[in-house]
Amino acid sequence: MIVKLQENIIKSEKILRDFEDDSIYKFYKMLGGKGRFENSIRNISINSINLRNKIIVDIEATIRATNNKDLISIIENNYFSQITNAATQESLIRIVNLNSVSIPPTAMNIITQDDKVINFINSISTNINNYNNEISNFRQLWNRFKLTFYSFPPIQVYPEILDGQINLINLIQSHNSSANIATSSNSPITQISTSNSPPKKQKTKKSNSSTQKITNKF
Repeated sequence: MIVKLQENIIKSEKILRDFEDDSIYKFYKMLGGKGRFENSIRNISINSINLRNKIIVDIEATIRATNNKDLISIIENNYFSQITNAATQESLIRIVNLNSVSIPPTAMNIITQDDKVINFINSISTNINNYNNEISNFRQLWNRFKLTFYSFPPIQVYPEILDGQINLINLIQSHNSSANIATSSNSPITQISTSNSPPKKQKTKKSNSSTQKITNKF
């Protein structure tokens, strides 16, 4: 999720740079052009940065609260800082590939049983859902043919919705290693889908465990 957010930030900043370097667009603004698309992209960029920073701060606070040295080492190795400082999608891919994170079974047990982690996932899932709604509205608004004298970016380079499952593993890890961890663990963490389609109803068995369950909001 953090990697995808950083990709959206990189996309937004590139679009804004292209506008700033476009002399025809500058002339259009001098003549009183409102630049609604540019303002929309700026808002997406700001909200992407804010959400990324909030997720990172909350993850680090949750990890430190577990007092697990394997998890804390992720912070000490500046994994999140390296992602944040990635200036291009190519450099972001290199950083993720070079810092493939694997969570040991002992840390996995803490993740699946800690109420603080569950509360964190519940909170951040709401923020991601709101963010996805904003991205969806943006893409629908600007997904149409536009006749302009200046260069207008194609929809392929627009920021994208954060799809997939929301759990601490997927928030932390690169895409390649997260699937392996999720399938190999004996006690997988409850997942929340970011899909806009309603989830299928499933029968659940009653449990005597007092651990708080994550509420599926989607």
